[in-house]
Amino acid sequence: MGATFGWQKYVAQEGAVVGIAAFGTSGPGEQSIEHFGFTVKHIVEQTMAIIDANTVVSRE
Repeated sequence: MGATFGWQKYVAQEGAVVGIAAFGTSGPGEQSIEHFGFTVKHIVEQTMAIIDANTVVSRE
């Protein structure tokens, strides 16, 4: 996990930056990870949504 600041210039508008844009949250690691959406399930869902949104279907 890391900061999102500055990464947007490296991804296309359709892309996404996975990171934390907030400061000051504390708590047990597992709860913080879940709170910020850093679970495998959530990251896979977000990745698939981006792929689906940017997939061009050929209509031959």
